[in-house]
Parts: sequence; C-alpha cells; structure tokens
Amino acid sequence: MLEDDSSYFTRRAEAELDQAQRATDPKVVKAHFMLAESYLERLQPDARAGVGQRT
Repeated sequence: MLEDDSSYFTRRAEAELDQAQRATDPKVVKAHFMLAESYLERLQPDARAGVGQRT
C-alpha cells in the first residue's frame, strides 16, 4: 500500500469516528462506525486475506 493511501484511509477513519461521536441519531452513528471500520480494514489487507483460510 502506498503511504498516501495509508494516510488517506487513516484520515477518513478518524473523520468518520468524529462524525459518529457528533451524531445524535443511532442509525447515523452506526453508519459512521461502519464507514470507519471499512477504512480501517483497508489499512490491514493482509489480515483480512488470512481470515477463514487454513493450511
């Protein structure tokens, strides 16, 4: 992953977490947490690739 990608995904995850904290509607909070999780998962693609695989 390029450093620019890593920085971008980190900034986006932080922004989504900030928005989740400011939101008052539980559905909106959940949506922001889901988006943050998605960005954080993109920072660890190798960890996701190994899920469910057994050798």
